[in-house]
Amino acid sequence: MKKFIISIGLLVGLIGAPLVMTSPAFAVDCAKDPTAAGCPCATNKDSAVCKQLVSEKSGSTFDTRIKNILNVLMFGIGVLSVIMIIIGSIRFTSSRGDSNATAKARMTITYSVVGLVVSMAAAAIVNFVLGQL
Repeated sequence: MKKFIISIGLLVGLIGAPLVMTSPAFAVDCAKDPTAAGCPCATNKDSAVCKQLVSEKSGSTFDTRIKNILNVLMFGIGVLSVIMIIIGSIRFTSSRGDSNATAKARMTITYSVVGLVVSMAAAAIVNFVLGQL
């Protein structure tokens, strides 16, 4: 009976939470038209924020394309690194004291963390260079 009550509580919490939390409604979508009334660009079209919004909206610049490609690659690398860390952890816990299996698991985790750090450094370098252009 106790497990049933806990299960019902979790089910109600998981289903009910999104229903209770509402998102604010905006009359104007500033992402589609940054110069619309009520948006920050409506009063000052020459500000840096407005120029960035307009350039991101156009999407035709070289920098924007490179940043979009970089974001997709970083997402993929992040997902792959997390999967490899999980696989290495499962191998580590299931090695049962075997020194070879433990060493392989440690190397899997180490290489995935090093790969993640190297990819983050590469992304930071690319963003720095694009920011200087």
